[in-house]
Amino acid sequence: IEAVAPAEAGLAVGATGVAETDLRPAGRAMIEGRIVDVQSVGRYIERGNPIRVVSTDHYVIEVEEAD
Repeated sequence: IEAVAPAEAGLAVGATGVAETDLRPAGRAMIEGRIVDVQSVGRYIERGNPIRVVSTDHYVIEVEEAD
């Protein structure tokens, strides 16, 4: 499965999803029905854990573990 590039994803801060791979800190997540390349901020996030988008730019989607 190919991931959508961050610039093409069009995700808003606050969007939620699930880590599809371990994020150490980079990996892939399913957010709003799309697989995207992401990077965690702060800590390692295990595959299957819920995540939330905290920032986006042309090259990086940063996420944190959601409650």
